[in-house]
Amino acid sequence: MNVLLLSDIHSNLAALETVVEDAEANFEIAETWVTGDLVGYGPEPAECLSLLSSIKAVAVAGNHDLAVIGAISAEAFNPVAAAAVSWTQSVLGNEYLDQLRELPARLERHGITLVHGSPRDPVWEYVMNEGVAAQALDDVDTTGLAVGHTHVPVIFRQLSGEFERIQSASSQPRSVAGSKFLVNPGSVGQPRDHDPRAGYAVLDLDAETVTHRRVEYDHELTASKIREAGLPAFLADRLRVVTRLGESCFRGLTSPPSMSKPGAPKQAGRESGCVLLIQPLPNCPHQLRPARSSSFTPAVKAFAHRTAARREFGHQAVPHRHPQQSPSPRSSVSVRHRHHGREPPSSVPE
Repeated sequence: MNVLLLSDIHSNLAALETVVEDAEANFEIAETWVTGDLVGYGPEPAECLSLLSSIKAVAVAGNHDLAVIGAISAEAFNPVAAAAVSWTQSVLGNEYLDQLRELPARLERHGITLVHGSPRDPVWEYVMNEGVAAQALDDVDTTGLAVGHTHVPVIFRQLSGEFERIQSASSQPRSVAGSKFLVNPGSVGQPRDHDPRAGYAVLDLDAETVTHRRVEYDHELTASKIREAGLPAFLADRLRVVTRLGESCFRGLTSPPSMSKPGAPKQAGRESGCVLLIQPLPNCPHQLRPARSSSFTPAVKAFAHRTAARREFGHQAVPHRHPQQSPSPRSSVSVRHRHHGREPPSSVPE
């Protein structure tokens, strides 16, 4: 039984259509699962939701989905992401908003748990390294765990007391037989691993394998629709080549994040956007090196300071909280953190 595993579609219809066509041409797909962020950022949320309904996709809610329906505040997002949330709310009818409202934070299918972030924090936590992945697997009773949120494809496997990260390779099945495993299919609509092609994975539940795939799509078509919709141009530019989550090179950023609508939230928050490369930089060291420009928004500057702190103390050591947010649990779907380091887990900004 083959399962098409998708994540972080972000209203990118051209990418979604290409992925579905590629999967159906190369595999006998029995079910389709989506680990959150069906909407946000992109220009065609209704069309993406309609396509997912037509193929009877099963999905969990991501942070962008929750923001669009008002379940979490858009003030926790950076200005660009908040502008996209506001725009998406304005163009989606009640039918599609209800579709998003029905998404659970977590579900189980055929012995695999689906969440957007992590089991202990389905909305915000990024599973980026072995330590967080091991804790995530410890938090579920199922054999498998499927996540999204990072926009980076990966497999973690726990077998005979050993825990390892399996390097994903496009179109090459990776065995997870006899192990407890975590898989992130990568992003359909906005990859963040230096590869602008749409990403997805296929789980063969009988053979116990995971196959990641990358496919070319017309990202210029999506970019043009983003601009036509009046969304921030940065969202179009970032579809070309992006830095890996947690890395940033400000040099080469020709279109820094900015607000497209007056009166939208200006406070940087958890979604303080990962700085993205508009053009590939030769020999880029992927270290914090802000451009000498005053044009960067407070959100980008705040992200720079937090990124520098993470490099000094580690990705999981610098929690960021919205100034108006109390230390209490972030939402009804969050569960109590179990500290296994110097600090509680934190979110690396998108």
